[in-house]
Amino acid sequence: AWEKPLEVIRLRGRGISMAINERDIFWDWQAACEQQDVEAQKELAHYVLEDLNEVAKIFHEAKAYLKDPSFYAYESDDPPRRAREEVKALYECLQDRKPKAGGDYLAYVLEDVKSVRVRGKQRVRLAREVLFWGHGVCLDWVLLFAACIFHAHIYPLIIVTREHAVLGYWLREDDAKTFGQVVLSGADVKRLFNEQRIKVINATRIPPAEDSKLKPFDEAEEEAKTHLPYASFAVDIRKAREEGIKPLLPLEPWSRNHTLPPAEHFQQRPELEKIKDWWRNEGSYGVLALVGIGGAGKTALARRFLAQLPNSGVQDPKVGKDGTLPVPDALFVWNFYTHPDIDQCATELYNYLTGERIEGAKFDQVQEVLSRNWRGCRVLLVFDGVEKLQIASGIEPKEEGGTFGQFLPEGAPLARFLCWCCDGPRPVHLLITSRFPLTDLNRYESVGGYHTVEIGGLPPESARVLLKETLRREDIPNDQLDDLAQEFGYYAQILDLLGNALRIWCDSDPTRVNELPSLVDVEKLVRIRDKVWERVRVLRFYEKKLPPDTLIVLRLLSLFRILPVNEQLLTEICELGGILQNSSSLKGHLISLCDEYRLISSISGEGAKQFALHPAFKEYFYDSMDEKDRLKFHQIIADCLKKKTTNLILPEDRDGLTFLHELIYHLAITGRSQECYEIFIQKMGSYDHISKLDMQTLGLQTIQVILDSPSSDKLLLWQKARLLNDAGGFLRGLGLLDQALDHYREALNVLRGISDIDKESWDEIVFNRSVALRNPPRIYALQGKLKRAQADAERAYDHEYDVRDREGMQISLCMLAYSVGLQGEIKRALELYKHASSVYSEKEIYRKSYGIHWICLLLRCGAFEEVFKQINIIRNICPPELISKYCDLLEMLTSYREGHLPSGAQNKLGEIEQWAKQVRRTELEVWTQLVRAEIALHQANMADCHKVLQTGLLLAERSGYGLYWIDLQVVKGQWELACGRHLQAGKELPSELEIWTPQRWFERAEASALRALNGQLKDSGDPAPQPDLPENQLAMLGARHPECGYAWGEGDALHLLGEV
Repeated sequence: AWEKPLEVIRLRGRGISMAINERDIFWDWQAACEQQDVEAQKELAHYVLEDLNEVAKIFHEAKAYLKDPSFYAYESDDPPRRAREEVKALYECLQDRKPKAGGDYLAYVLEDVKSVRVRGKQRVRLAREVLFWGHGVCLDWVLLFAACIFHAHIYPLIIVTREHAVLGYWLREDDAKTFGQVVLSGADVKRLFNEQRIKVINATRIPPAEDSKLKPFDEAEEEAKTHLPYASFAVDIRKAREEGIKPLLPLEPWSRNHTLPPAEHFQQRPELEKIKDWWRNEGSYGVLALVGIGGAGKTALARRFLAQLPNSGVQDPKVGKDGTLPVPDALFVWNFYTHPDIDQCATELYNYLTGERIEGAKFDQVQEVLSRNWRGCRVLLVFDGVEKLQIASGIEPKEEGGTFGQFLPEGAPLARFLCWCCDGPRPVHLLITSRFPLTDLNRYESVGGYHTVEIGGLPPESARVLLKETLRREDIPNDQLDDLAQEFGYYAQILDLLGNALRIWCDSDPTRVNELPSLVDVEKLVRIRDKVWERVRVLRFYEKKLPPDTLIVLRLLSLFRILPVNEQLLTEICELGGILQNSSSLKGHLISLCDEYRLISSISGEGAKQFALHPAFKEYFYDSMDEKDRLKFHQIIADCLKKKTTNLILPEDRDGLTFLHELIYHLAITGRSQECYEIFIQKMGSYDHISKLDMQTLGLQTIQVILDSPSSDKLLLWQKARLLNDAGGFLRGLGLLDQALDHYREALNVLRGISDIDKESWDEIVFNRSVALRNPPRIYALQGKLKRAQADAERAYDHEYDVRDREGMQISLCMLAYSVGLQGEIKRALELYKHASSVYSEKEIYRKSYGIHWICLLLRCGAFEEVFKQINIIRNICPPELISKYCDLLEMLTSYREGHLPSGAQNKLGEIEQWAKQVRRTELEVWTQLVRAEIALHQANMADCHKVLQTGLLLAERSGYGLYWIDLQVVKGQWELACGRHLQAGKELPSELEIWTPQRWFERAEASALRALNGQLKDSGDPAPQPDLPENQLAMLGARHPECGYAWGEGDALHLLGEV
C-alpha cells in the first residue's frame, strides 16, 4: 500500500519527488548502504527538521537540564566538554517527554527496523510524527535527535550501518568546517572518532529499553561505540545545508510572496494581539478575517504580524521577531488588490506546495495536496483584499438571493476552498483582509472555523503618537491632537494622510486644519463613491494642492484595472497623448508621490518597479476626475495598449491574456464595444482558447466588462448571444451550473429579439442558437434533472432539424437518448443512438462523449461483449485523450462487472484520476472515484473505500453532479452495510473508522439509501422525508424526485434498502 504515494512534493535542491505525508516517505536504504549511492545517502539530510516548532520547544525545555541554562558549546572555553553537556541535556529532556497523542498514558517505543522495510526501501517517520505517536525505528530517533542538537548549533552526523543508525556530533566547530564533505565514509567516521573530533550516541536509548527502563546518557554513548566498526557512511548536516540540501519542513516562504505595503507610522493596537493569539493557539484552524473600512489598517496589521512572525521572510528594522509565535510550515501571501485572478492564485499556491510547475491548477487540487501531503502541519495563507471578489453594498448580484459579502460568481472557487478550510480542523490557517464580512463562512463561526476581527479606530494614545510622527513635531499639546482625531476619526490611514498634508502645506500646525474642505462641501460631491467623508476631505485637499502634472500622473494610475503599471508604460502613454508638459519629469512625479505625498507605493518584482494606489485612493481620484478628462485618458491608454497587440494573438500565457483584458476594459469605457468584441474573439480566442488555458475566471470577467459597458447596445444581438454563451461555458467550468443555465437562457432570449436578418448574420444566429440549446440538456443531466434534460434535448433537436444542421441533430439525439436511457427507457434510448449514428458521421459520436454515454447504457444492460466491441471501434479512430481515458475506465469497469478485475486496477484508476485533476475534467474525476469506491468495497478494503467516498461525495455535491452523487450515496450505503456485517462476524474494522455498533452502521446505510432515493435536505446531512420536496429545500435531488426520475439509481437504492 505504500509503494506509490498518492501525492508528491519535489524536494528543493535535487530532482526527486517525495511525499511529506506521514505514511508515504520512503528512503532507498539499499541504494545508500549496499550500492553506496551518494545521492541516496545525501537524501537523509532532507529529513532532519531542525526548524520545526516542536524541536524549538524541546530546545527551550532542555535549558532547564543545564547548570548554565543556555546553549553556546562552540563559543565556550572548552567546546568538547560543553558540547557533550548540551547534547546530554537534550537527550534527557527527550527521555522525560511523553507522546503527544496519549498524554501521560503512552511512552516512547523503539520499533524493529524490519517492520518498516519494503523492497529495499525504508519508511521514514519525521520528527513531528515520532513526537506525536511516540513510535520510531533507530533512524527515526537519530533524525529527531539530530534536529534537536542542530537547533542548538551543534553540528550532527547521521551515521548509518546496514542494520542500525547512531548519532554523531562534532566537538569543535573548526573541525566541522575544515573537513568539508556532506558524505563521510565509514573509514572517515572511525578515524574522526579515534582522533576525538567527534562523539557518538545511540539515539535509540531515548525510548525505554527492552526491560522498560530508561538508559542513562553514558550507557547510550558506550552502546554507540560498539556500532562504529560497522559504519557504512555518515551525513554531515551542516555541510549539507551549506550545499543547499534543505530540510523538508518547514518549507521556505514562497519566493514570490506578494509584498504587503507597510504603514510608515504603524502604531500598536489590540487587534494585533488577537491575530497572534489565533496563530499561537494549537487548536485553531480555518479563517481569521480582518474586516473594516478601506484605510482602517487591515493590510498594515497583516504585514506587522508577518514582520513579527519567525521565518516569514518579512523584515522590518522597527520591529523584532516574536519567538512565541510558531514558525509556519509553509507561508504563501497573495494580494488580490493587485492580482485579482483566483485561477492564478490557485496555480501558484499549488506549485508552491508541491514544488511542481504546472499551469491551470485549481483550488480543488490545492485541497487535495493539503489533505494528503500536509496532515498535521500549520500552513499559513495570507489573502489581502478579498473584497475584490465579493458582492459590495449597492452591487446587484447575478444570482437570486445573493447578499452583501457573498462571493461573486468569479470568486466561487475561492469561496468553496474557504468553506473547506473552515469545515473541521485542516492543516491550513488563512488570514484574510476584506472590507466586507465573509457571508459565505458565517455558518462555520459557531464551530470555530471562522473568526472575524473588526478593525476599528486607533486607541487615543496611539492616535496622538501617529499624528506627532506624521507632523514631525513633539511639542503639540494633546488636546489639539485629540481634537484632530475626534474630527477626522481614529482610523490610521486618515490620520496619517491628514498629518502629512498639514506638514507639507500647513507648516505642521494643527490649528490650520480649517484650510481643508468642510464636511458640508465634500458631501455635495455626488460622483464620489467613498462615503467615509473624513477621508474624502483630506483627499480633496491633496487634489487641490498637488502640482498639476503630479495630479495627472496620480489620475493615470487610478485608471488601470488589473495590469501592473511601470514607469516605461506610463512614459509611453504620456508621450502618445502629450499629457505632461515635460514627459521627462515623470520619474520625479512618481518619486514625490511615493516619498513625499505617500499616495502610491512602489513594488519591486522580477522586472521593472511597479506602482500602485491603495484602493480607497484609487477610487477617489478616479471618481473625482472630470468626465471628459477621464474618457480622454482611457482613450489614450487604449490606443497605447492596442499598439502593443499587433502580434499578440492567442497568447499561451496568463500575462498575455491579462494585457488583452486590460485593453478591452479601456475600450469598453470609451464606447468601442465592437473593438472589444473583435479582440475577445480574435486575439483572446474566446471560450475555446481561454478555457484551454484554464482561465475561466479571467474569461468571465472580460465578458462582464464588455456586457456592462455603456456602449454594449452597439453590439449586434447575435454578438451579445455569443458572449452570453461563452460566459455560460466559463460558469460551467467554474462549477456554477445554475448560473451557466441562466446565461444560456438569456442568450436565447436575446436571439429571439432579432427581426431583421441579413445573410451574413444568419450563420452566426443559427450557430449561437444551437449552442444555447445544446448545452442545457447536458447540464441538466449532470444535475440529475433528467426530465428537463429530455425536454430541452427535444427542443434542441427541433431547432437543428429546422435549420438542417445534421451535426446538431446528432448531438441532440444523443443527449435525448442519454436522458431517456437513464430514466429506464432502454429500447427507446438504443433506437435513438442508432438513429443519431445515421444522420451524421458515426465517427463523430465516438470522438465525443456521446459514444461513451452509449457504451455506459450497454454496460448497464449487461451487454459486455458489445461494450468491448464499441471500445475497440473508438480506439481504432484515434480519439482525443479524454475519450481514451474514458475507454480505459470503461474497460476496467466492464471487466470488474464480468468478475475478472485486471491486475493493478487501482493503480491505473489512480492515474486516470490524477490526469482528470490536472486537465480539470471533473466528471471523469468523480466517475473514477465512484469506480474506485466500488472496487475497494469489493476487495473489502474498508479504509480506502471510505477515503474515496468522502472525496467523491464532496466533489459531486460541490460540482452539482446529481447522478454521480446518487450513485455514490448507494455505494456509501453498501459500504456502511458491509462494515456492520464485518463487525457482526467478529472481525475488526480499520482503526481510522468510526467506533459504532453493527446496528448503528445499519442505520447509516439506511440513511444513505434514503438520500439516494429522496435527496438531501439543504443545510443538513439528513435525507429528505419524501422525494417530492421543492427544489429550494434540497441540497441534492434524489432519484425519485419528479424532476429526476433516475431509474437505475432508484433501483440500486431500493435494493440496498431491502438488504438493510
